[in-house]
Amino acid sequence: MTRPEGQVAVSEVVMALVVACITVALVAVLVLIVRQPSRGVVAVPVVATDGEGMIREEYDRLAGEFEVAGKRILALEGQQVSLQRSNDEGREAYEEEHKRRLKENVKTELEHEITKAEVTRLTAEIDRLKKQVHVIRKTNEGLTERLNRLTSVAGVSVVPAALKRAPGDLAPRVMRDVRVVKVDKALEYVALDVGSLHGVMPGMYFSVMDGDRPIAQLRALDVREDVTGASVDELLNGRFPDVNDRAILRKQTL
Repeated sequence: MTRPEGQVAVSEVVMALVVACITVALVAVLVLIVRQPSRGVVAVPVVATDGEGMIREEYDRLAGEFEVAGKRILALEGQQVSLQRSNDEGREAYEEEHKRRLKENVKTELEHEITKAEVTRLTAEIDRLKKQVHVIRKTNEGLTERLNRLTSVAGVSVVPAALKRAPGDLAPRVMRDVRVVKVDKALEYVALDVGSLHGVMPGMYFSVMDGDRPIAQLRALDVREDVTGASVDELLNGRFPDVNDRAILRKQTL
């Protein structure tokens, strides 16, 4: 494993310092040996020789190097502390950023799941509405076919001319005198002699009357200009409506 640059430099300086200490110690020992008089011999002043001078100079040089090495060690240790502090701060900043990104990823994944679920729900809703539209279209096609069977024979309207009403003739009095002009019991369908020109709209309810008593409830489905196809929703006394029976407007659904 590679050590930081500061640690490598400190190790090299320490090693050099140890070597210098050993060298200084050896020089000191040599100086003591040179200055120690021999046993049994009268000590006489020793004049420094060239060799002793060289040893002293080497000693002074090594001592100077030792001092410089100590200062360099202190400087490198300061750099090491600074680098360690920067390293710790960088690691803390990295960990904080990593945590923040993890939180953002979790939030993004959660939002993605919610969006995915919403898209799935909307897709299912669209499919359901498409099916409903398809059913309504089929029903409308069937109702149109029924009305065509009830209101035309070889392309000629079966509504008697005497029963046709003028446009805009949907006054309350007229709406209480609507007449059944065609009946199909098998299809449970009837045709009335009023249409869109008279203000009839799909969804309106009519009651077929027998005197003052209602006998059936009708619902307008296929509204043409002067004729309306209506389904027989309910028989009130068991009698099916017949041609020329009177119908009155009951209510309109939204």
